[in-house]
Amino acid sequence: MGMKIQLLVLDVQGIILNACGSSFLHEIVQHTGEPHAPIDRCGYDDVRHDAWSGRIDDRVLWERLALGLAGDRDWRGLLASGYTLGPAADHIAGWAKHVPIGLLPNHRTHWLLPRPDRFELTPCFGRIRVSDGIGFAKPDM
Repeated sequence: MGMKIQLLVLDVQGIILNACGSSFLHEIVQHTGEPHAPIDRCGYDDVRHDAWSGRIDDRVLWERLALGLAGDRDWRGLLASGYTLGPAADHIAGWAKHVPIGLLPNHRTHWLLPRPDRFELTPCFGRIRVSDGIGFAKPDM
């Protein structure tokens, strides 16, 4: 006799959705001509942790990620539009019929919440807690 699952808690990145990281980096390289150097210079890991834990606001985040990316390119739009479905996305609706599903991602609430909506997945989740909203980023939780 197996144990009944009470709650399934999932991350988003690489599971429900795939961010456009590689296409975004490709666009940066095309714009700057410097492969990955701008990302390395800005201390991306530090910026990401501060953003995901809610320690900095969007203005500060984009200033720190500016990377010399001036011009008429919509960098925020490019980043937002590049999300694709992850490997578990096709299974979420079926799983949600049997067990409550929660999301616990490292992200920014107002950036993330429109993404599952775009793919009509939001109704499958009983609870979504985003790291910036609780003030901690995994693995520090």
